[in-house]
Amino acid sequence: MKVKHKVGNTVYSLMTDKDDGTVYIVQKVYGHVAKWRFLGFTRYKRIIESIDYIPVNVSTLAIMFNILRLNPITDDEFDIDEFTKYELVTPEMNKEFIDELNVELENLDEDVLSIRVGDVPDNGVVKGFIEDGWHYFSTEAYSVMRRGHYVYRSGLYEGYLHLYLIDEIGFNDKDAIVSNVSSVILPRDFIISVLDAFGYFDLNEGDVK
Repeated sequence: MKVKHKVGNTVYSLMTDKDDGTVYIVQKVYGHVAKWRFLGFTRYKRIIESIDYIPVNVSTLAIMFNILRLNPITDDEFDIDEFTKYELVTPEMNKEFIDELNVELENLDEDVLSIRVGDVPDNGVVKGFIEDGWHYFSTEAYSVMRRGHYVYRSGLYEGYLHLYLIDEIGFNDKDAIVSNVSSVILPRDFIISVLDAFGYFDLNEGDVK
């Protein structure tokens, strides 16, 4: 599954785990460091400054799908020709997205036991994000003692998606601790490519399925 996109020093791609088949969104941010001086010139070496992984699953696909539903807006007061402005996800819109996915999950032929959509977990980090204006969407359970919480927000200019995955380890009560927080900022063009790769978006027809 070859999907690759570049924005400035950031490269986005998909990677498949050969052990369990999980597909990940990979965000690599590159930088340059001085290597040596030769004949008065400084040479630079390209290095990876950061790398983040987010699994492609029911939660991430649904969030990306909904981001593409946001409409472009016109605001003459702050109009910048080279950038397109999009409406932002509101708490009311997020609730509609959650309700729609819950209906889809109920209509599946088999139970999706690993995902809980819309019920805010008793997790201080998640609640802190919500207080700062982020939207909680869902929790994916990997095992009895490990789960991932998804929070996100949309960008005004260019309508990008800023997505956080908060990994939690422990039983589903006060002894659970946050083990890792991953973050990706996904441009719309890359989101379209990912959804197309998973059969959600028909680039030839130009519409979401």
